[in-house]
Amino acid sequence: MTTIELCEPITDLAMRRIVDELLAAGDEITLRIDSPGGPTSTSLALRVVLRTSLVPVRTVCVGEAVGGAALLLASGAVGKRLLERHARISLGRPAAPGSKTISTDDVVLDDPMFFHELASATGADRAALERLGDGRWLSAHEAIELGFADGIDDDGEEGSGR
Repeated sequence: MTTIELCEPITDLAMRRIVDELLAAGDEITLRIDSPGGPTSTSLALRVVLRTSLVPVRTVCVGEAVGGAALLLASGAVGKRLLERHARISLGRPAAPGSKTISTDDVVLDDPMFFHELASATGADRAALERLGDGRWLSAHEAIELGFADGIDDDGEEGSGR
């Protein structure tokens, strides 16, 4: 099994590293996410890579998934999109590293393609997702209810949260 870590902003460099690791991976891939997100274009490009991977990609939010990182979480293989119990999701972006406040001036919040892809990945109503752009944090259980993930990752028990 190959485990890929995304514990940084989603940059072109991070995307290239993840793509290289996906191409070198074997038959099981887990993408562990704890990221403040990044540019919409980079997040959307990485979503395409995840969705077209020949091997289903299990995504696990191990901390925070903000903006584009939330999209990547939801882009994992259905039934293999998980959150750790303490994880949280936001469509806003942290105002500063380590900040508990959210800035909503990110381009993600103005990009209709982002919300189109997010609605496709989660199955949630696009208007409801756009309202989440106010920067509020979703708990793991709220994120599951909205379709960002399929369950809580408790000791490796996939899909146990629904």
